[in-house]
Amino acid sequence: MKKYSIIAGVVVSFLVIGFISIEMIKRKKASQYEATAVPYLKMVVPELSKWDPEIIKSYMTSQSLQGTSEEKLVTIVSYLSKLGNLERMEDPEFSQVDVVRTNDYSETNIVTYKIDAQYENGDAVISIGLLDQGGSFRIHNFNFNSEILK
Repeated sequence: MKKYSIIAGVVVSFLVIGFISIEMIKRKKASQYEATAVPYLKMVVPELSKWDPEIIKSYMTSQSLQGTSEEKLVTIVSYLSKLGNLERMEDPEFSQVDVVRTNDYSETNIVTYKIDAQYENGDAVISIGLLDQGGSFRIHNFNFNSEILK
């Protein structure tokens, strides 16, 4: 019985160390973008929430807009506008960093954040992927998740 307790203790210790290590790595990555990405998001989310296709296009990467017709973008924005006016947003919460290849085969980072927001017609969770352009950003993708949109 003592043998099983020792084995269980060792396994639990390794799991705790693993989870702590993962959390430390995540916090280190988040801190790399805290001073630049968070202020950008605080500026851009209210702009996106104006539900104007031209404004949204001005913040998106050209890659993201490829294959999306003007008609489709207007339809998407019209659908999202059911949320109404942005009333309040929480601080952006770092989610992850992904390394992706661009059209010219170079590698770049997509930094993803989640933001809880309150709109005129209900709450939403916004997920935004930002293309890191070496200190500045462009929106690579975004998603609004809300009961209002279901």
